[in-house]
Amino acid sequence: FVGYVRCADLYNRGIGVEMNKEKSREYFEIAKEERFKNDQLKIALLYSRAKGVVQDNENFVKWMEISAENGSSMAQANLAFYYLKTEKNYEKAEELALKSAKANNQRGMWNLVQVYKAMNNVEKEIFYLEKLAECGFQKAYVDLGIKYKKQNKKEEAMKQFKCAAKKNMPLGIFH
Repeated sequence: FVGYVRCADLYNRGIGVEMNKEKSREYFEIAKEERFKNDQLKIALLYSRAKGVVQDNENFVKWMEISAENGSSMAQANLAFYYLKTEKNYEKAEELALKSAKANNQRGMWNLVQVYKAMNNVEKEIFYLEKLAECGFQKAYVDLGIKYKKQNKKEEAMKQFKCAAKKNMPLGIFH
């Protein structure tokens, strides 16, 4: 099965078929109507990365929101990052990252850490760092170790730094 987005991309770039922007748009619309959340996510990423289409932030957000509304935890995580970094809308970023994290999406959890860091909510930041560390998410070890160190929890900090060092993370080795 070749996804609708793949067909749209082929028509859009004229790969293996005659270039046909109208046909490309039709396939994009089918993906939207059929609620293929992964294809919708791919459409958003095409607009974000300017792959076969003109880079368009408005269409990126539109398609990412459609995919997120249809349950794509990766789209929810990507949108959370967008709202955090681009719009500085921490509440919207938190809402989307929470949905993604509830689906056990590590990127969503990591974005929650970043949201809570921006909101200066150390308690929630540590909570999600701990969840990520339990999952083996490498970036969490060092950040969690630093948080514990600031709280004067030296044993717990050392445990996290050792985990990071075992994963050959330079900051873990440094600490």
